[in-house]
Amino acid sequence: MKKYYILTIFLIWVSCSYGQKSVLNNDFLYEDGIFYSYDEFKENKAAKIDSNMLALQVNAEESLILIDSSSLEILLRNQKKDKIWGLCYMGIPYIKTEETNGPYIYFSKLHVIGKICYYYYKAFREKEVWMQVHNPYSGELIGRKSIKNKELVFVEHIFKHEDGISFSFNYENLFSLSSDDVGLKKSMLELKIDEKQTKLFKTLLIYNDRNPIYLSK
Repeated sequence: MKKYYILTIFLIWVSCSYGQKSVLNNDFLYEDGIFYSYDEFKENKAAKIDSNMLALQVNAEESLILIDSSSLEILLRNQKKDKIWGLCYMGIPYIKTEETNGPYIYFSKLHVIGKICYYYYKAFREKEVWMQVHNPYSGELIGRKSIKNKELVFVEHIFKHEDGISFSFNYENLFSLSSDDVGLKKSMLELKIDEKQTKLFKTLLIYNDRNPIYLSK
């Protein structure tokens, strides 16, 4: 009888322990506010602020939030902080990027939340283009010169939830960050050259499904 009593208490304890944890995924609602450090985001401890303190624009189509850099500086000065990692708006976290548009700083939505997080945004990057120079009279090729054009590209990043260190989203980096999953590692090694790109995002989702993480309440 005593054994059954101890087993019952143990099962209740396990049940309560799991009940106090939430799976961190795209359905998880974060606290609205500012994350001044990565640890604050990791622990879901956003600092509450008056939204009127920030000149904030929401671009839902591009999954971006734009904040005027001067209002951001005022916020940091008032809060006696030196940087911001990100913010949460309506339960969705956004990470501060290095991109700017005029006076505005880009905060990109975290599109995938899990053991490996993923985000992307569009940005202009300079691209060197070589042009042929022809003689205007004879049409003869007389040389080449390079010019720099701006090209709109997708900037993609991933980071491990445990440390928040960002890497470019590519096969090599995902392979390295997900290497603790032996089965998935084997599957990635078996991918064909063209599949390494076309199945990359799906591989990320599979890894997170197979390796859930939890936040204690």
